[in-house]
Amino acid sequence: MCVKISQLINAELDMRDPVVASIQQALLLWSHIEAFLKRIYIKPDKHEQYEHEIESFKKNVIRFITCGAKTFLTKHKTGDDNETFYVHALLCYLPNFVDNAWEKHRLRSFYHAGTIEL
Repeated sequence: MCVKISQLINAELDMRDPVVASIQQALLLWSHIEAFLKRIYIKPDKHEQYEHEIESFKKNVIRFITCGAKTFLTKHKTGDDNETFYVHALLCYLPNFVDNAWEKHRLRSFYHAGTIEL
C-alpha cells in the first residue's frame, strides 16, 4: 500500500517540494521496514543473508526517521528534542529487539497475524 501511495504522490504532487519528497521517501522506506518486520521464519541456509537484512533494516529505520522528522513525526513533543514515543521506539527498541531475538533464538518475531509460530 505504501508503494502505491508513494507512486500516486510522485505522479500527482510537486516532488521539488521537500516536504512532499520526504513523505514519499518515508513511505517507500516504510514498505521495506514493514516487510522485514513481518518475516517470522528464516531458513537455515539463509542466515547470512538475513544478517545483512538486519543491517539494512537498521539503516532504513534511520532513513525513515530522518525523512519523517522533517514532516510528520514531530507533531507531539515528548522532551526537548521533539522526538515522539513512536520515533523513539522505532529507533531504539525495535533494532535491539531484532538483534536480541536473532542472537538468542535465530528467530526474529514470534507473533504473526494472530498466531504464534515456533
